[in-house]
Amino acid sequence: MIILLVINLSFDFFPGGMERWIVEFSKALKKRRVDSYIVTPQKFDKFLFSVKGVDFVFLDYPVTDDPFLNIFSYSLEASKKCLRLINNEKDVTLVVHKFKDLPAACLVKKRIGVKIAYVLHNPPFGWLISPEGYKSYRRDFSRYVAEYYLWKRFIGYVDYFFSNSKWISSLYRKFEGIHATPLYAGSDHVEKILLNNVKNGNNNLSFDEPLILSVGSFEPRKRFDILLKALSSLKNEEYRCFIIGGRGDPTPYVQLSKKLKLEEKVRFYSRINERNLFNLYSNCCFYVHPANHEHLGIAVLEAMASGVPVIAQNNGGVIELVKHKYNGFCFGNDSVRELTEYMTMLLNDKNLCKTMGLNSKKLANRFRWDKVAETFLEIVYKSNC
Repeated sequence: MIILLVINLSFDFFPGGMERWIVEFSKALKKRRVDSYIVTPQKFDKFLFSVKGVDFVFLDYPVTDDPFLNIFSYSLEASKKCLRLINNEKDVTLVVHKFKDLPAACLVKKRIGVKIAYVLHNPPFGWLISPEGYKSYRRDFSRYVAEYYLWKRFIGYVDYFFSNSKWISSLYRKFEGIHATPLYAGSDHVEKILLNNVKNGNNNLSFDEPLILSVGSFEPRKRFDILLKALSSLKNEEYRCFIIGGRGDPTPYVQLSKKLKLEEKVRFYSRINERNLFNLYSNCCFYVHPANHEHLGIAVLEAMASGVPVIAQNNGGVIELVKHKYNGFCFGNDSVRELTEYMTMLLNDKNLCKTMGLNSKKLANRFRWDKVAETFLEIVYKSNC
């Protein structure tokens, strides 16, 4: 039995990369006839995300303004639900994705001796407080310290470490001495939804101008400001740009777009369902991922699976997906000039877009959810033998 503990699974807006990773991973496990459950607070909208074939165990606990008290309440409730769910089951592995999920998993482990697998999605503390990391993530230093203290307190209980990219694995090996196996993400869920859209006649979007697409939460590290500045530098180009967000406040970006006189060109959306998102992927001219030091970027993989070129920053885990001048372009750190240059090339060359799009699809086909599940189960079950 595999139980995924997720404290902040929320589909109130557009579901983020971690939410999509968790749901598709659970589906892949169930296809391999492994009992899989997602234990989480009930905070999502089925309109936005496909959750068929997933078993949820919902929690109900008092939410307060104190984040650490919330972790305490969540841990108690989640551990109780897990113990009931496990009952007398053997060979149970709890999967956590954030340090906030660790206390709940540790409570269960101390009680009945289950295994804990930790999937590392974010960079380690040592890198986050480095000049490079702090510039990219821009979070409160006192919060770093508090989170790291909790993390170190519970990390000794973890049996297996995984990550979502080689880049994340290398950072944990360097700063924490932890060896994590990359699991990446799959892309075949995109193919299924696009095929379903075609069957139901929902893939007939058309735009008078080439569409530029970018997806990510409205956080500073997603660097939509770089994209907007590059768009304002395009000379005499006809285009339309959709920025699909979710968590976070889009106001600063909306204000910047007005300042740059892009109101007629750029649209911001925070609530969009999975079907419509993948329609936009498959109908855009190219996809731009301006985020700085992104751990992987499942949106990049989804765009590739839809058969479009990708332009991304030349750092983080994204460069494991985007091969420069093959299925897209990698621009220098925060370089508006290079991003503008590459967008201009793709807008003016349809054949280049088509070729790079086909190459994107070829690369995306290497990343499949059954392979992700196979790698995970091979390591977990081998150690249990």
